[in-house]
Amino acid sequence: MKRELEFRAWNGETMNHNIIVGKFGAFWVNPGAKNNGLDENDSASLTPFNTKCSENTIIMQYSGVNDKNDKRIYEGDIFKLGAEKEVFEVRFEHGCFMAFCKGKQYGLIGELQICFIDVIGNVHQNAELL
Repeated sequence: MKRELEFRAWNGETMNHNIIVGKFGAFWVNPGAKNNGLDENDSASLTPFNTKCSENTIIMQYSGVNDKNDKRIYEGDIFKLGAEKEVFEVRFEHGCFMAFCKGKQYGLIGELQICFIDVIGNVHQNAELL
C-alpha cells in the first residue's frame, strides 16, 4: 500500500507546503524561495537548507483524498458538500480524517462522495466561513 504523507504549516501569517515533519519536529524546507522562515543560524536545523518551525506553528496533515477539483484535502480545511448550504471542517480525530458540521461529527472524509466535496478555505485563513 502506498500512502502519501504530506503536511502543510500555518505560521500565523502564511500557509507553507514546503515542510518536512518527523521525529525531530517540523522543518521549513528551502526550495530557493525567500522569506519562508529560514534562519541560517538555527542550530536545530538538519542541513543549511532548512530550519526548525517554532513550537507555535500549526502543522496539518494531508488526508490522502482530493476534492472534486483535485485539490488536496488537509485537516483544518473547510468545504461544502454538493448543494448543502452547511459548511464542514476537516479534523483528525481518533486516527481518522473526519468531517464536522457545527461541532458535530458528520462522517469520515473517505466515506463521503468525493465528487461533491468542494474545499472553499481553511480554519486559519477563512475562519469566517464557519
